[in-house]
Amino acid sequence: MGSLVPERGLRHRDLLSPYLFVICAHGLSEILSHYERDNLFKGVSIAKNCPSISHLCFADDNLIFCRARPEECAQLRCCMLLYSKASRQFINFEKSVLYFSLNTSGASKRDICSLFGILQMEGHDLYLGLPTFSLRNKRLQFGYIRDQVVKKLRGWKKRLFSQGGKEVLLKSIIQAILTYVMSCFIIPDTIINEIEAVCAHFWWGSTPSHMRMHWITWDDLCQPKALGDMGFRDLSIFNQALLGKQVWRFLQ
Repeated sequence: MGSLVPERGLRHRDLLSPYLFVICAHGLSEILSHYERDNLFKGVSIAKNCPSISHLCFADDNLIFCRARPEECAQLRCCMLLYSKASRQFINFEKSVLYFSLNTSGASKRDICSLFGILQMEGHDLYLGLPTFSLRNKRLQFGYIRDQVVKKLRGWKKRLFSQGGKEVLLKSIIQAILTYVMSCFIIPDTIINEIEAVCAHFWWGSTPSHMRMHWITWDDLCQPKALGDMGFRDLSIFNQALLGKQVWRFLQ
């Protein structure tokens, strides 16, 4: 068989694209694993006797772990350059960030940032709608969920909806927003109480300038329709059920 000389790139939605992507991603994973086996850099371990993790791949994103030492970071940079040379895929440093542990000195941070030419992550960003890191202040970490619900509800004009329309919006949109996050994290009770209070205000037609009487508590509205109530989800129980579902999947 003769050699294959490509003359043009793949078109959008070409059937070969996923296969080529998997091959390239596997090549990057093998290079990182090879460098770690040769002790050129060391990943992180969550416990003393656990194996180290050098990288995690999800779709077209990669999380790479190593110690904040100039010699290890230099080897990691060589690993990236080797992959770029072999695959002709270049790393987008403008969309890449560095994150350091709290015990890393300021001088080491500056040297490593200068070595890679990548900016340091300031604060704690979201990745795919979820917090990148876990904070001690859970109220601060998950406050963005409450803000999303408030923003969504304020964009709707309550006077244009009937009670049936409000029910559909609360069940199909507002409570569905929380499903993804609640299936991964335990949401603090303070955040849940604030979200339920905002939903109750929307249900009874209250505004910041004009509060209306809540004739039934939100806990009663969460009771099943068979008992004469609205059947809204109790978010605290819903959170526990989603996490229990994840545990069940691991056990199976």
